[in-house]
Amino acid sequence: MKLKIGDIIVLCVVLLFTAMTFIINAERSYISKNMEVLVRVNGEVVDHFDIGSDIKKLYDTELGSNEIMIHDGQVSIVDADCPDSICVHTKHAENNGDSVVCLPNRFSIEILGRREGEVDAISQ
Repeated sequence: MKLKIGDIIVLCVVLLFTAMTFIINAERSYISKNMEVLVRVNGEVVDHFDIGSDIKKLYDTELGSNEIMIHDGQVSIVDADCPDSICVHTKHAENNGDSVVCLPNRFSIEILGRREGEVDAISQ
């Protein structure tokens, strides 16, 4: 049985796809428990979660309502009753120091900590 050039190309594409799937899953499992999400309302920390958890939670305060979602090591505001909804359309946060802020509701979420094995600028 001889392999034709088309068979070799298909085999290479399948192997590449398998390798990429493995790399993506390995990166997701790299999320460390030493990274946490801080939830603040009016500057006060009201909640904190591990970045590796899967959570969807609504915060209803006198300043307004915001719903956050933590999934796959990323956190975002998925719903808000503020007039402009800029926070809902902001990119998710996933790295140390990333934050998403809803100014009208004085609501913010921030990630603190480092992934295991991550090197910061000082230790380089």
